[in-house]
Amino acid sequence: METDTEIIIGIPGKWLTHRDIVTDIATKSNGLLFAGLVLMDTATNEGHKLEVYDFDPDLANAFEIAGQPRMSKADVQAIHSHTFTLYLIAKGGSPERAQKVLNIGCGLLQAGGLAIKVETTGKAHTAKDWLALAAANNETALYHAFVTLIGDNGRYYSCGMHNIGYRDAIIQGNVSSDEAARLLQNFLLYTLIEKPTLGDGHTFSDTENSQHYRLHAVPCNTYSRSHTFHNPFGMWQLEAV
Repeated sequence: METDTEIIIGIPGKWLTHRDIVTDIATKSNGLLFAGLVLMDTATNEGHKLEVYDFDPDLANAFEIAGQPRMSKADVQAIHSHTFTLYLIAKGGSPERAQKVLNIGCGLLQAGGLAIKVETTGKAHTAKDWLALAAANNETALYHAFVTLIGDNGRYYSCGMHNIGYRDAIIQGNVSSDEAARLLQNFLLYTLIEKPTLGDGHTFSDTENSQHYRLHAVPCNTYSRSHTFHNPFGMWQLEAV
């Protein structure tokens, strides 16, 4: 399935001027160049859109909420002192593209970025965590970088699998939040790592003796089509058998 999926990440920093942003990216990012609105990755010869925004007084709070429990008070305070925020807009929709965004994010952190928030998921990471996920270079790291789990009025679902090119998953009914989180994570990692051919009516259980769930391929009904969290690939609805 071809889509125009984009990954958007925000990287605040303490650059004094726009010229400092350009200079630090050129000299510290290990292969990135920034001119106009284009960030060029010299390792792949690909250009990506990069927008620069001035100080945002609400940004630190947004990172604190999206980064729980990973963000420390010191991390949040550093973000509160930011001067500019870089917003990278790059093609997503596949593991390879998502890994490229992880790698570019590392370059922007090396150029002075303080932390990273995935705007197409609503999940924030410290610089240390992002660098570790990029270095891991595997499906599990992609999941933890770009996917989050949400509980809402008796239903539990994932958000962010579209960044990697896969369906999200949703479950509702008589299941605890801890059980739902475990089941969703295990199922989504199974789809990413094992890459099974799944279809309507197939069943899944994460252990031999645990509850079985029937899969239903449904459209993304958790966010509108215009929302950056919307998954154009759809969702897997897990129904207890």
